[in-house]
Amino acid sequence: MKTILIATDFSESATNAAKFAAFLSNKLHTKTIILYHTFEFLPLSQDAPKGIIASAEALIKQRMEHLDELKTVISDIVNSQVDIITITDSHGLNKGINLLAQQHEVEMVVIGLSGKNRIEQLIIGSNTARLTKECKLPLLIVPLKTTFVPIEQIILACDMKNVAGTVPVKYVKNITKQLDAKLTVVHVDKGSSFNPDIIWQQYTIHELLDELQPEYHFVENKNVSEGILNFAEQRKGQMIISIMKDRGFMENLFHKSVTKHLVHLASMPLLIMKLN
Repeated sequence: MKTILIATDFSESATNAAKFAAFLSNKLHTKTIILYHTFEFLPLSQDAPKGIIASAEALIKQRMEHLDELKTVISDIVNSQVDIITITDSHGLNKGINLLAQQHEVEMVVIGLSGKNRIEQLIIGSNTARLTKECKLPLLIVPLKTTFVPIEQIILACDMKNVAGTVPVKYVKNITKQLDAKLTVVHVDKGSSFNPDIIWQQYTIHELLDELQPEYHFVENKNVSEGILNFAEQRKGQMIISIMKDRGFMENLFHKSVTKHLVHLASMPLLIMKLN
């Protein structure tokens, strides 16, 4: 994984996520880490008071100083060959990330999740649901109290629908191999009625992933997101991969009680992969 982008607002959760990503980068053989902070200015006219313009310039300078401080922190963690780039701009979170992704061939975005019971406390003041909707890249969400431990087991949540066209097989294989982790695939069934197509989807996912020798599990839970999180906790996984196809899973995930459960897991980063 050549390039990782870490979005930060310099909060405790953001700094913790940056440290986690730094440790993770050593296993992923990352070449470049981008430390990114964004903010939004109101448009200034040409006749704007000089004091306002000076304040804007001072703000940019201050943010760059904070980025340099964070760079120093993670420099002690990453391999010495890793190039750490600091960038701040006023594009706004979603636009800024997508622009940088094109310019630097970013393969993963990392953000922090506040330990408070408000999902709105996500770093950079952005709504998490909006970011997962608009960010085109794999998005790693790191809970506040997560400390890095070797990732020995990855939980891949699969809905067993159009597996061949929706599971990012190459990415899943690459990250599993690079982390030297065991892959466990889980399907959560609401238990309402039997869908015969699941049998064919099982055959397909075996063909796609059996090279990794994963375990396959089927569990019942009327709430899919809770089923995934409960299973991951019981199996003592270190990371969940979820494929975002529609709003259903994410809307449930960010329901207060489920979010609280996710944060409670503490050692369970969530990698959201979106279909392009």
